[in-house]
Amino acid sequence: MKRISSKIVMHYVAAAGCAAPFLLAVSQAPSPTAFNQAMAWVGWGLILLTLPPALLRAGLYRSRSALIFLAVFSVLVLVSFVPRNIPADYSLATLGSLAGMAVVLCAGSAIASTGQWLQPLQTICRGLLLAGLLSAFVAVLQVYFPNWVDGTLFANSHVVGRATGNLRQPNHLAYLLIWSVVAVAVLVDSDALRRRWAIPLLFALTFALVLSASRTGLLCLTLLVVWTLFDRTLGRKSRSVVWALPIIFITAWFLAGALAGKAGLELGAQTRFVEGVGSPSRWLILRDTLQLILIHPWGVGWGEFNFAWTLTPMPGRSHYNIDNVHNLLLQWAVELGVPAAILLSGLAVWALISAFGSPLNLKLNSSDASQKRYVFLMVALMVPPSLLEYPLWYAYFSFPTLFFLGIC
Repeated sequence: MKRISSKIVMHYVAAAGCAAPFLLAVSQAPSPTAFNQAMAWVGWGLILLTLPPALLRAGLYRSRSALIFLAVFSVLVLVSFVPRNIPADYSLATLGSLAGMAVVLCAGSAIASTGQWLQPLQTICRGLLLAGLLSAFVAVLQVYFPNWVDGTLFANSHVVGRATGNLRQPNHLAYLLIWSVVAVAVLVDSDALRRRWAIPLLFALTFALVLSASRTGLLCLTLLVVWTLFDRTLGRKSRSVVWALPIIFITAWFLAGALAGKAGLELGAQTRFVEGVGSPSRWLILRDTLQLILIHPWGVGWGEFNFAWTLTPMPGRSHYNIDNVHNLLLQWAVELGVPAAILLSGLAVWALISAFGSPLNLKLNSSDASQKRYVFLMVALMVPPSLLEYPLWYAYFSFPTLFFLGIC
């Protein structure tokens, strides 16, 4: 009886450790998400404490492609800042983050090697679903009842008519909601959640996605639906739930607009829909980045993009104070150099192909294959945001991503 109780406690601890970083509203300038990232370290540390230490060693060989990527990335960061005599703080912080990612990766890989990975996966999915639902509640308050938001339990939205959740960024809220949607599919597929509960849960998550007005989030939702149309590895029950998402999204869109109109509020989703998919400021950042790459093909140094961009004369310079390119591949190219970017891109593709092929080694349409395909989707759905934003710079996204990659 004590053993069963301790297992239940560990599952609650793991779920809470996964959800907490997305829900913390406390912030401090100049980095509004610093406490959320610190909570991610604490939360995933607690998750790892629920695992036997021997498991971590077992995951080293299985995750070698991703570990080689992280090791090469670490070496390139060292090579970037040591000879240039640039400030080491950012580079050392990056090395620490990469080390943490490697540990989480090995944990996911080790769990998969035992064959008992479904229950931990369900626990993490419950944590993501809890975080998504509570964030959806915060989103409704931020858009429709902004006077109720106190900035302590619920963060204030700095964008009129758009929900940011407690992560204070609309796109980050959207990425969490997309993961929560996949978590619903995983739980339905494994019979841990009844299908009749899936539709109302998906509606709540999708309604919050509309309130975030995230175009990247909508892109990820579209890719998820398209993927399930063609991937026969996925279970029939979960696919039927995902296929309902277009109708759910359209319903949520019109309901969000009707409620905003009735209350006389501005809805950011409608405004951005009129603007289209273009982002002039983003194009200026990419243009400036390409100019820097032409001037410095061997890189300006890890973490030195803002410094080099500020001191380089450029016509029509973007008026935004930027320190990130909003594209992972170009970030590697401008800071570490074009050869390094090509090498890291190749290693990243190798790791993704290795993860993609894992479910194919299982019997087609088997429960294990379906579950692992959803785990891979959690990783794959971080690729488009990484080419348009920089979510993996944040521990509350990078740690789960590497854990899912390890399971694959």
